[in-house]
Amino acid sequence: MAESTCLVCEKAIKDKSSKSKGEDSIFCEGSCNGWMHRQCAGIPRPVFQALRESSEQFFCVYCSNKKILVLNQSVKSLVEEVALLKSQLSSSATTCNRASHDNSGNQSPSFASIVSAQACHHPPVSSSQTVSDQVYTPTFVKLPAPSESKFKFVIYGIKEQPSGSLRRTRLADDSNEVAKVVRELDNSIAEDSIQDCTRLGKFSGERKRPILVKLSHSCHVLSILSQRSKLRGTGVSIKPEMTPNQLKIESILMKKRWVLIQSGITRNVIKIKGTSLYVNNLIIGSVVNFEFVDSAVDSVVHSVVDSVVHSSPQHDKSPKPPQSDEQ
Repeated sequence: MAESTCLVCEKAIKDKSSKSKGEDSIFCEGSCNGWMHRQCAGIPRPVFQALRESSEQFFCVYCSNKKILVLNQSVKSLVEEVALLKSQLSSSATTCNRASHDNSGNQSPSFASIVSAQACHHPPVSSSQTVSDQVYTPTFVKLPAPSESKFKFVIYGIKEQPSGSLRRTRLADDSNEVAKVVRELDNSIAEDSIQDCTRLGKFSGERKRPILVKLSHSCHVLSILSQRSKLRGTGVSIKPEMTPNQLKIESILMKKRWVLIQSGITRNVIKIKGTSLYVNNLIIGSVVNFEFVDSAVDSVVHSVVDSVVHSSPQHDKSPKPPQSDEQ
C-alpha cells in the first residue's frame, strides 16, 4: 500500500501492513483534511484506540480551535441580538405604563390612549407637509458577516525558519516570503493588503508548513488564484480556503481515493475534479448529498479499475518474453 505524508512533521507514514513495524496515524476531518502521526496529533494511545473503534470524526487542535472561534462569534452575535430585543421590550413596556398612568381611574387603558401615548414620541405633521416630507426613524437590520473564506488562500512550499528561531523572526520572515509570492503573481497588490499570515500545524522546525494568508480585498484573492499557474516548477503552490461543505466533499473523495490506492491503483492515474473521482480520465463516481455514489455503469467501473490494477508494475507477475537475438 502506498504511503501517506504526515501534515505535521511532513514525514512518510509507514503502513502497519507493510514489512516494517508501521506507525499509528489518524485522519483529520477538519480544514487540514489529511493524515498525521498519532504522536504528532498529540493523542494518547488509549484515546487513539477508542477513536479507531468508534465512528466519531477526529479534528486536530488547529481545526478544533477554529470551530470554537466560529462558535464564540455566533454566541457573541446572539447575545447582542438578545440585548437589542430586551431594549425594545423595555421601551414598549414604558410606553404602555405611561399610557396606563394617563388614563383616569383604575380602568385598563383604551386603544386610543395607547396610540396617543405612542404618538407623543413623534412631532405632529403640519398641514403644509406632505407624506413624502415625513421623517421616519429607520430600522436597521443586522446582516450576517460575509464569509471569511473569500479573503483567504493557502500557500504551500515556503521554507520555514529553523527550530530555535524567535517567534517574531519567523513571523517577519513568513510575511516577507508571502509578500514576494504575491508581488510575483500581481505586483499591483500593495504589501499592506496582506492582513495576516498563519502557519498551519504544529511547529517543529526544518520543514514547510502551509501558510494561511488573509488579504483585505476578495478581488485580490481572485487575482492571485487566477495566476497561480505561474508558480509551477518553483516548489510553491497556492490553493483556496474551502468552505465547510467543500471540505466535507473533498474528505469523502480523498477517502475513496485512498481505498483505490490500497487496491493497487497508482496515485498518478487517480484524479479529483470538482465532486467526482476519475481513474485514467474515466469517471468512477461522484459525491451526491455528501455520499459517494458509484458510476451508473458498474461493469465499466470495475473493468477500468481491474485494467489499471493489472497493468501496474507491482501487479504484473507474468514473466517477460525472452528477447530475440535477431536484430
